Amino acid sequence: FVCDCSIRDIAVTAHGSILLAVSRAGSAIMREYGYEGNVIASYGSFYKYENPFGICVSRMGKVIISSLQHNNIHIFTERKKPSFKFGSRGSGSNHFLLPYYVAVNSRDDIVVSDSGNHRLKIHKNDGTVLHVIGQQGSQSGEFFYPQGVFVDKHDNIYVADANNFRVQVFSPEGEYLSTPVENTYEFGVDVKPTNVIVVDNRLVVALRGTRVSLLQIYDWDDSKYSQSAKTGRKQPAPGGLLGCCCPCLSSNLSYDDI
Repeated sequence: FVCDCSIRDIAVTAHGSILLAVSRAGSAIMREYGYEGNVIASYGSFYKYENPFGICVSRMGKVIISSLQHNNIHIFTERKKPSFKFGSRGSGSNHFLLPYYVAVNSRDDIVVSDSGNHRLKIHKNDGTVLHVIGQQGSQSGEFFYPQGVFVDKHDNIYVADANNFRVQVFSPEGEYLSTPVENTYEFGVDVKPTNVIVVDNRLVVALRGTRVSLLQIYDWDDSKYSQSAKTGRKQPAPGGLLGCCCPCLSSNLSYDDI
């Protein structure tokens, strides 16, 4: 279905509706749709210049949206009413610089890709800082404009490390685990990973370049790091690109699953 606004990110509620972080939608910051494309509601009355981007829904039904304009994180109640916000522009532990994407773990801690500061941050759901992960660089555990983030059922964190052309995986506490996808420039000189998700033993990576926009789907067993989530021990990292399942030929994943 078509949305008459700019869509930045999407999330799905426990009730099965689709939430969009939107701009150029009047004063709204998000919209809610049914799967048939029917508009359920628009939320927000003073966000015209907010420039929202990432969106996710917590286990308790609260909505988290990142703001690129004010470099902060907005928290909304389960009724989509403004609750509070935290963060401001800067490089300190309580600051952000272009916080593009957000995700939550099983404790409803908030994971933020603090892209302009080349790091990840994990906050409690009241905004308190728990972990600051990484710095600018190309070594394992470092970032160069990280984008999409995803938390799996073991609370391990997946990061689309865009300008390093790779996807990295970290433990719940931020310990580097592996780089399952790298050298995405092989799909095109400027093709970078922009988002990532794990569904039913498939690692789905969104890639984008000047002339390329695609989903690449890989075989992936997220249980290999389940013990590290409990013990904190690093596991051996696999090398190179995983066996790729062409989404149009051999993937068992449906578009509905994605």
